[in-house]
Amino acid sequence: MIRSNDLMASFLSNPRLAPGHVLVIPRRHFEPPQALNDAELIAIYQEITRLSTHLLTIFKGVDIWQKTRPQVAENTIKRHHLHFHVIPSNPGDSVYERALEWDPDHFLVLSAGERNQMLKLLK
Repeated sequence: MIRSNDLMASFLSNPRLAPGHVLVIPRRHFEPPQALNDAELIAIYQEITRLSTHLLTIFKGVDIWQKTRPQVAENTIKRHHLHFHVIPSNPGDSVYERALEWDPDHFLVLSAGERNQMLKLLK
């Protein structure tokens, strides 16, 4: 355990993707991120920021991941509990290098139809 209070906890991930890989979770048990209340959101983001600040003193990069896949079955890695990954890395590390893989062919032009559809959904 790194830190813990009534709203959140942070701890080293085991298994981990990289040295210093940390998980930050709400104390309340749920999966979708939209279930976070304001106090939990603030506490979790403050902890992610604090951890990132410390990690960036010895690492060149920090990735923050949160993936929502409720249809994926729970297993030894996937848990039905909201969690944020704070993953430090340095140039040459696979996590660092994969995060820089910006293949221009993966980026598509935003069409007017898609833009309008997404704006209608998201506003």
